[in-house]
Amino acid sequence: IHQQKWPEFKESLATSGVNTIVVVQVNGKYRGGLEVKPAEAKDKALMIKRAKFCANVAKHLTGKTIIKEIFVPGRLVNLVVE
Repeated sequence: IHQQKWPEFKESLATSGVNTIVVVQVNGKYRGGLEVKPAEAKDKALMIKRAKFCANVAKHLTGKTIIKEIFVPGRLVNLVVE
């Protein structure tokens, strides 16, 4: 065993193709999560659009006005409504 060649590092095996945005919130309360590719996780417009179409989020947005959209790339989408 001590004479065996050290394994080569393959970055493609170390990274997954999907990144999870842990939190989608409405008024600071957890309403769901999204699984996206790392490149998509940095696009504010796309992430907010996808967050609005989540079933549990859409339920809390019906009949309400969005006051503010908070976005932390790769981590959080928070929609403040009244």
